[in-house]
Amino acid sequence: MDHAGTRIIAAQRTKVWQHLTSPESLAYCIPGCETVAGSVETGFDMVVRRKLGLFTLHFAGTIDLADVVPARSVTLVGRGKGGVAGLAKGSARIRLVDHPGGTEITWGLGALLEGRVARLGRQPIEAMVATMTAHFVERLEEVLQQDTGTDPV
Repeated sequence: MDHAGTRIIAAQRTKVWQHLTSPESLAYCIPGCETVAGSVETGFDMVVRRKLGLFTLHFAGTIDLADVVPARSVTLVGRGKGGVAGLAKGSARIRLVDHPGGTEITWGLGALLEGRVARLGRQPIEAMVATMTAHFVERLEEVLQQDTGTDPV
């Protein structure tokens, strides 16, 4: 399953990067995220709980960062185990570019689900990924607006 998008965020690229790589911001921005710990250098450990249909999915996993160009681009490579629900693997390529309105953030996601969760079918899973991505970007914008240290664009 693949998903891609672009959005203009009214904040400087360095601030967007700062929040994309902050455990506290990630915990707030990722829908259903219960915990995040780690750093850009070591990667992140996280626990996410998300409802999908009749099931509540509970995944514990890691996100490693590859191809890091600070404040410009990164590839996030994730893997999570959901017990009897199965396994989730995926990657997200994120690119940040200066834009007159702030920062253009572009992403491309690829994911693979195995086990019981994969049996739910492609359509509900793709809908969940699209919803989670939109929610993530909205919360990222909210965090940036609340960041009193954000420089004017």
